[in-house]
Amino acid sequence: AECKTPEFNAVSYTTREALLSSKTVFVISGEVKCDGAKLTHLYAVLNDEIQPISNNIEDDRFQVTFAGQHKKFRSGTYMIRFFTEEDIYLLRRAKKSGSAETIKPIYEHELIHKGLWYSPWVHSETVAL
Repeated sequence: AECKTPEFNAVSYTTREALLSSKTVFVISGEVKCDGAKLTHLYAVLNDEIQPISNNIEDDRFQVTFAGQHKKFRSGTYMIRFFTEEDIYLLRRAKKSGSAETIKPIYEHELIHKGLWYSPWVHSETVAL
């Protein structure tokens, strides 16, 4: 059965500190319900990067991760767009003809990245040897 109106419930996590992290990571996870139908083979798009969404076939939970250099993911709001396998194929074709905006996602997740903390957790002058 085809899923016409999926209901997404998602949360996101972003890297908060830069000292122990070599990359900034965005993780979106949650669940999707769809009138008894299973949504498999979903894809997430951030800017021009396409990532397959991993999902648990026993329940409706999913997760997708984007990672990049700290300077690539500066603080701000990012829109993660979700597509079915059929729609991601259409999106790739539409990009070549310059009409990618005509392919609508089945879900959009707004991710707010507050930026990175670059200071050490404990300042050297507070450490006694």
